[in-house]
Formats: sequence, C-alpha cells, structure tokens
Amino acid sequence: MVLLFLDLLGVRRLWHEGGREAAEAAFHRFRKTIEEALRGEEGNAVIGGSIETDAAAIVCDTPDVAIRVALRLYRSVFIRAKKRGDERMWLRGAITDCGKECTLRTATAFNSSLTQVEVVTYSPALLDAIAVEKSGIRGMRLIIESGLVTPALISRSRIPVGNVDFFPFRHLNNSTYPGRLQNGYQDVLWMASAEDTEWEQYRRTMASRLRWAAQDLEEFLQAAATQVIFHECTAIFDSLHRRGRDRHGASQKEMNP
Repeated sequence: MVLLFLDLLGVRRLWHEGGREAAEAAFHRFRKTIEEALRGEEGNAVIGGSIETDAAAIVCDTPDVAIRVALRLYRSVFIRAKKRGDERMWLRGAITDCGKECTLRTATAFNSSLTQVEVVTYSPALLDAIAVEKSGIRGMRLIIESGLVTPALISRSRIPVGNVDFFPFRHLNNSTYPGRLQNGYQDVLWMASAEDTEWEQYRRTMASRLRWAAQDLEEFLQAAATQVIFHECTAIFDSLHRRGRDRHGASQKEMNP
C-alpha cells in the first residue's frame, strides 16, 4: 500500500485577504476537488484516508492508484483559473510506501485524570509523508519515493512522443531536494501530456499564473518554483522530439541510401 499526502498551499494568504470565511471556503473546495479526483477508483483501490482542513492523506492500494488520483487533482485545480480574479489553488504532495499500515492516526486520553483531553498520534508512515512534503521543497510538485518507481510502473506510465517515449518520473536537475530527499526521491511530472493541445494549455496557464502571482511574494515564490519544473519538462520534451526526428531521418536514409 502507498500513502498520498496532499497539502493546500497559500491558506495564510487567503486568511489575510478574506478572513476565516475565505479560508473555510478554500477548505471546502479542497475537499470537493479531492472527492472528484477519487471518483472512478473501484473496489479497494482507495483503502482509507483522512482530510483535515488544508491537508489530506489517502491510502491507496498501489502507486498507480495514487498517481492517477494525484494527476486528476493537480490538473483540474491548475487549469481552473481562467483569469486574474479566479481562485488559484496550489498543491504539493508526496507518495510514499506505507507497507500494510492503513491506520493513519490514533487518539487516546491524555491521562487518567484528564480523559477529556486527547493525544493524537500519527502513524510512522504518515509522519514520513508529512516530513517529505514539508521538507522545504517549493512549487506545485509531486514527490514520489524512488523505491515505488519500479520498471513495471515506468512502463505503464510511458507517454508516447512521436516514435519515442516520455517517462514522467525524474530526479530533476534544477529543482532542489532538501536533506534526505536528495537520495531516494524524485518528481512525478504531473503536467506532462501526450496531447499537444493539453500540454500547451498547461504551459499557457503556467505563464498566466506566474504573472498573476507577481503581486504576492509568497504565491510568486511557489509559482516561480513551479515554472522551473515546467521548463525542465519542456526541455525533456524538446530533446525527445529531436531524438525522434533524428531517428526518423536515419531510418529514411537506410530506406533510401
């Protein structure tokens, strides 16, 4: 089993701009969006989970399920902003191994004389996932534990780019992996799409979000870090397109010496 941990970013900014009502409205939309992302997963694909205000932890049967849910969520909230005044939801998440552990939190009485006070304890798997997500990474990133990225998962996740394949798992060169994340973790490039029109839509939305965020330092930092990931994804796509053209040209020469 794997754990998908998600964090809604920018809640402090929302509270400063619109008070408690704005923050609560954001929490409600966060819950609704997660509900939509989970819809369609059948049987025991989603085993359990918990949503608490601006964070969610979802236990999934396999990494494939966690990735599908995360991609639906990220992509839907990202393109939702059509103009400057629309809400811009930013997320960050981590996919980690949780073994056979599906109980995320337990609550016990503080002590025998203060039974009305609860002590809430997080499971080791949830503590690890939270530590990964809050390690200091910036931007709308989806971090996955490298041990979950098996050859079979890579094969199932391939994205055709002409006559070559794009694999959306990367240890990025220009985005930081703080501390222990430097070894054993990588990114899921959630914006990568085989459809040119969809990919262009994401890129245009990213450019707009970066401009719209310029007046708020906290949001601008998140947007700028996300833009770097888009640039890395673009570089990979461009490289694959060139490789495909070179391969096609070599084939043509072989056929027409």
